[in-house]
Amino acid sequence: TFGGAYSNHLPATACAGAALGLKTTCFLRADEDIENHYQFAAKMYGMNLIPTERGAYRNKQLLFDQHFGHHENAFFIAEGGESAEAELGVAEIIDELQQEPDIIVHASATATTATGLARGIVRRGWKTKVLSIAVLKNEAEQTQKFQAGGWGNIVTVNADFDFGGYAKMNA
Repeated sequence: TFGGAYSNHLPATACAGAALGLKTTCFLRADEDIENHYQFAAKMYGMNLIPTERGAYRNKQLLFDQHFGHHENAFFIAEGGESAEAELGVAEIIDELQQEPDIIVHASATATTATGLARGIVRRGWKTKVLSIAVLKNEAEQTQKFQAGGWGNIVTVNADFDFGGYAKMNA
């Protein structure tokens, strides 16, 4: 899979892989020499991290093919886990909840989590709303995905917490 130095996707994928007995590798977009708790957790679960400079990182399919094209059991997972399969998996989270919440708040980069949550909410017949906190400067893109999927009445995007890029913050 693919991710930045502060991607929640790294430890989540590593943990899932460890639980399922699967080897995991992440092409880590690494323009800087950063070691942080996301990477520590991913390594703890056995993930192999391949630091990749930004230029090479842009062509993810080529990277995957160069390293794993000859492995018939290798599986390409897009950056952040974005896929129809991921949406279905996230929808299952709703089934694990013991009661109907009024609102679910989460960080959002690709809109996959939000659309999956919305799918699960509709399947349960709940009135729960989803508030996606955009962590990238892509509020319009995420909103478009919610509208196109018919989730606009469930999901709202808040872009007030972008401080100049992913994993940036202020006081």
